Amino acid sequence: MQTPRVTFIIATYRRVDALHCTLRSLQLQTCQQWEAIVVGDCCGPETGAMLRTLADERVRYYNFPKRYGEQSGPNSFGLHLATGDYVCFLNHDDLLLADHLDYALGQVTAARADFYIGQAANGYELAADASSGSTMPVFTSVLPLQADLADLIKEDDYAFDPSSFWLVRTAYARKVGDWRHSSRLWRTPLRHWIMRAWRLGGVFSFGDKVTGLRFWTQNVRASTSLYDVETTEHQYMIKMMEARSVHDVRAFIAQQLQEAANKQGPIRRKKPPGTRRALQRALFLHLGMDHLAVRSWFSRRDKGGLHKTLLQKRTGESISQPMDIHSLLKNPEALRVL
Repeated sequence: MQTPRVTFIIATYRRVDALHCTLRSLQLQTCQQWEAIVVGDCCGPETGAMLRTLADERVRYYNFPKRYGEQSGPNSFGLHLATGDYVCFLNHDDLLLADHLDYALGQVTAARADFYIGQAANGYELAADASSGSTMPVFTSVLPLQADLADLIKEDDYAFDPSSFWLVRTAYARKVGDWRHSSRLWRTPLRHWIMRAWRLGGVFSFGDKVTGLRFWTQNVRASTSLYDVETTEHQYMIKMMEARSVHDVRAFIAQQLQEAANKQGPIRRKKPPGTRRALQRALFLHLGMDHLAVRSWFSRRDKGGLHKTLLQKRTGESISQPMDIHSLLKNPEALRVL
């Protein structure tokens, strides 16, 4: 096997159908120099069974002995095992267009960047395909909204979420260190990690065309647990990606985005950041002082509130005490399934 240029670290739990589609989008990449470290958060046997059907030697599968409850632990575990020059913390329900890796690596090389942030289309709605009757996603917006790292200071938890479309030099990612568990944070683990990466002072680069797909469509289904429902819109997009060129797929998405923009009307221009935002930015970059954490401490705000809510909504669980990831890393091969 070729030495991988990119290691995909994929935290997963229960959503086997979505994970299959995510891995299939990797197999369709024009750049094939990758490996995938799938880290199961105490998954059932169906995950391993699906991965065996892929029969892809580039995919390694490890399974935690008990639930961690969020991707911060699996991401840290996978980062320690990565062998690629770059890492990507890919969600188990996001897809990459076929030219994503080639484009991202080209952008990183051109900018001599340590950290690349790609563009992705947000699928918020569902519709029926008029020709086949199949359920398809409707993409209505693009993330990130703008290429401005100062937005990391904002309180919007989703401004740079997800991590699926980042490409980070592995050496740089290891300097940033492990992802922290949400119970220790007033920010989300993702936002906390990328803010630490920003403060290290590396070179950041932003993509300027859509190369990824982000799905929010599970939220429009009625279910007591969002992880109990298959999302056939993933399969719809994979079938399209297998049958059509990446340019045709991107044109399909662009048409949906244009239709959504026409419905929304003119977009208000963002006001330039004021003096307060500039001060918050300076305090964080120079002193490591996060204004949100300071205010949250004074107001006695509960740490990890968003992730507790998400866990309840997704699986109906409440997990208060996370496992020690470093104890698992003493013998990671003991957790390897494939």
